[in-house]
Order: sequence, then structure tokens, then C-alpha cells
Amino acid sequence: LYEDHAFHNFDHACHVTQAANRLVNSMAVPIPTSRTNSSTGDHSQGNCLLQDPLNHFLVVFIALFHDVDHKGVPNAKVTQEYPEMVQRYGTESVAEKHALVIVAELLHEERFKEIKACICGTPDNQRYIFRLLEKGTIATDLSRSDLRTAREEQWKECFNSTPVVRSPLRDEQRCALVIEYIIQASDVAHTMQHWHIFCKWNEKLFQENYSAFLAGRARQDPSTTWYEDQIQFFDRFVIPLAQKLKDCGLFGVQSDECLRYARENRAEWELKGCRVTNEFRNRAIAWDDAFQMPSAINPN
Repeated sequence: LYEDHAFHNFDHACHVTQAANRLVNSMAVPIPTSRTNSSTGDHSQGNCLLQDPLNHFLVVFIALFHDVDHKGVPNAKVTQEYPEMVQRYGTESVAEKHALVIVAELLHEERFKEIKACICGTPDNQRYIFRLLEKGTIATDLSRSDLRTAREEQWKECFNSTPVVRSPLRDEQRCALVIEYIIQASDVAHTMQHWHIFCKWNEKLFQENYSAFLAGRARQDPSTTWYEDQIQFFDRFVIPLAQKLKDCGLFGVQSDECLRYARENRAEWELKGCRVTNEFRNRAIAWDDAFQMPSAINPN
């Protein structure tokens, strides 16, 4: 289901899945879902994101399939190269909708009948599951400023209101928002990990972009702006996201680690990023085949 791209491949899916699973396991505060028994007012013993195996499974499942059949180029280019996908999905979040549809169609096949019944159960539960699958998958489209703004407003309403409003709908919204942010953070987990890990995956992403440039699928050599682009990505997305994980108080010491590594990587990239980018480009020129590139770089 995954193509052999340098970055958006099955290895990336596994890395994202491991990061997502670790974030869920690190959660220090239970997040109630729409299936929580709210009659007692005590959610610590009810079904919550921390304790509910289904929601835990959904997070891992989304992380595993979110880039299925990725085309190796951003959505803007996908809409130009694949008009049949635009006709089916529209012009927004095309790759993410495509991955979601592929997995949904697989689950509806007869050979997966039993696992689908086990996961989905009742029709109401099936609708609940597919809503969360859709929200979590679309959240990986980081180009959607409209969704980012809406997500920020929903977060304020769900988590910053005093007193906290309790209702099944609001509980599901909270659960969906937490899943969205977990998936987003996991999708860029390499930026919040050790410098060597960041460089490893950043080079893979560079290689994928450079391969698209060599193939005529991108107008500009990515090396011309790669240094500045990474700084902007840290400042505008990674560090604010890591700060949100910390501020919400849900993820314990794991959020402290994410924020610390994000800041350290940003600082180290500012010092070494120009040289590292040149190394990326030199290797990309020497090794046109992404899977023959040496995986280790000199990050010092």
C-alpha cells in the first residue's frame, strides 16, 4: 500500500506509529469520550482515551495508514497530476482523503469482515469510529490553515472553558482534538527527537523533494530554500505544537521532552543547517536512487 518514496514510505508510517503509541501511553490525564458513563461524574474509571483500547487502537491505526499510496509530492502537485483524484475528492486534502478511502474500502472487503465487526460493533459505534478516522487523517494535511484555525478555536472551547462543559458531543470533540494533535505531533516526531534522528528523516524528506525536482515534478531545487524553510517550520508549527502538548497537561514528561528536543534541534539547525543542507544536496546528486543513499550523515 506504500510506494517506495524516500520519505513517505512504510518506514515513515512505522516511525509515526511508534511515536503515536508512545504519546498515548504517556498520557497523565484521562480524556473522556462519548461512551464515558457520565452519570456518576467520575471519569477516572470510565472509558477514556488513556484506558479505552478502541481509541488507543484508532490512534495507532491512523498513524499506520495516513500516508497510504502517497504520490511523493504535495497536494498542490497531486491536484495537477491526478485529475481523477480531484474529481473524486475535490481540491482539498486530496492525499489524505485518498488514504482514508483506500483503508475504508479495504475494511469493507469480505476478507476483513470479522475484524471490521470486532472494531466497529454497532452502527452508532461505526459512525463514531469513521468520524475519528477522518478527523485524524485530515489533520495530517498541515497546509490547511482553515482547519488549523478551527482546531485552535475548538481547543479553547473544549479545554480552556471554565467550568468545563460536560456532554457526550463535547466529550467526543475533546477526544477527536486530542487524537488530531497526537497524530500531527507523531507525523513530525523526528523534529522532536534527538538531532541525529531529525537529520536522518530530514534528509529523507529532502531526497524526496529533490527527486521530484529532478523528475520535473517541482519547479525549484529544494536546496535553495531548505535551510530557511526548516527554521520557519520549527517556528510556525513544530515548537508551537510541542508547547501545546506541554500546556494541555495531558502527556506528562513526554511533552517536556518533545518541547526540549524541538527547541534544541531548531537552535542546532540554525548553526549547522546550511552545511547540512549542502551535504544533503551533494549526496542527492551523487545518489539519484533514494534507497542507495547512505543513511548516516555527519551531524557534528
